Amino acid sequence: MSQQRIRTTIDIPLPLLKKADEAVGQKIAENRNNLILRALEDCLARWEQQKIDEHIAQMALDPEYQNIQRKMVEEYELAGWEALQIGEKQ
Repeated sequence: MSQQRIRTTIDIPLPLLKKADEAVGQKIAENRNNLILRALEDCLARWEQQKIDEHIAQMALDPEYQNIQRKMVEEYELAGWEALQIGEKQ
């Protein structure tokens, strides 16, 4: 199944276009279109990762989240201790 494609037009400053053509000449990408697609995908992937990182940073400051994490650590700490004791008996 192929993805639907839509043709669009963009304005690129001449120095950037020359660099893109140089990259294509160096086989960094098959053609300008592929180079632009890869650059756009990379940019959007970094943006998505930044949003995830910001969300995680906000969670670290959330008192409710901190309480949940603290309770989980306490519960697993006891379970881990019990497992260690069982393992030592064997």
